[in-house]
Amino acid sequence: VLQIPEATLKLQWTPFVRKRFVLERFTISDTEVIVKELEDGNWQIGGITLAGEKEPAEPSAWDFGLQQVTIQNSVIKLVSSQLTSEVKIEQAQVSKMTSWMPESSARLEFTGQLNGANLGLQMDVSPFGSEIAASGRIGLQGLPLDPFVPLLQPHLKTLEGRLDIDVNIDTRLNADGGLNHHQKGSVKLHQIRTRMADMNLAKESLVWNGAIRVNIGESSKALKIITDGQLNGSGLKLEIENENLAVQQKNFSWKGKIDFKQDKTRQDLKADGQIGLADLKIESPQFSLTEEKLTWQGPVQVSSTAGTEGQGIIADGMLSGDHLQVDLPGRKLKVEHRGLLWKGRLD
Repeated sequence: VLQIPEATLKLQWTPFVRKRFVLERFTISDTEVIVKELEDGNWQIGGITLAGEKEPAEPSAWDFGLQQVTIQNSVIKLVSSQLTSEVKIEQAQVSKMTSWMPESSARLEFTGQLNGANLGLQMDVSPFGSEIAASGRIGLQGLPLDPFVPLLQPHLKTLEGRLDIDVNIDTRLNADGGLNHHQKGSVKLHQIRTRMADMNLAKESLVWNGAIRVNIGESSKALKIITDGQLNGSGLKLEIENENLAVQQKNFSWKGKIDFKQDKTRQDLKADGQIGLADLKIESPQFSLTEEKLTWQGPVQVSSTAGTEGQGIIADGMLSGDHLQVDLPGRKLKVEHRGLLWKGRLD
């Protein structure tokens, strides 16, 4: 289905002599488009079926430019075998996109909703240069996660919750296939409920605020992830049915830096910061454990290689606990300890 009650089009004719198609202004309003995946795997857009795979076409001798394209009060519906989504466009605008100036940036602005969640974008994009680049701000509030379950199966059987995003990003895809991504801001998950295999996981909230940098080398031969910020969580409940094990934890916090590197032969993880757990409780038929507060502060390094000789853990810092209780009913043994404090190095 394609409905376009109103459209305005204005072209620049002079650039035609240089084989340049320039769309000076294009505006559509009150439009509805349905994008549908057909049973044979082809796609249909607005009732028009797209042809299947073809041989790569020869590069066009024509360049094109978009001075201003505006969409207002419109809806795009996506229907596929794995995902059904709806994008409501209050206003979207692309401006100053020119294929014959590959290093220049086009401006993309969007205000609307994705599956009922408020979505805002302000991006500068360079799709024609030696590297594809995008930078700007993404704001998303209250996105329901359950429509995306089919995309995550069979790893996740169910998923509920909401997602908020407020980040500034800078992403670049190099000609050799390498990817550089940097983001700074907050990502929040609320009221998470999910099932994985025999595990049920629930989390009231999980909030990240800080910077993340991801570098993927040529042909995915190397991966590097650096984070610097704070992660807070609350209300964890985990049940592992086959083990008859239940874990509850009220509050979790991490503040610091993490540096992860991986290549074909080695993995290295370095973390330096402070992690805290409050009101931890673990129960099973074999034992039960409770800890009112547990804190680690200091650097930790974990390394591994293809061979066992390259594996190791180094920790240098301070571990403190408040009130630990352990019950082993099978052995009729109970252990209780208050005021744990350890400082040193493990290698």
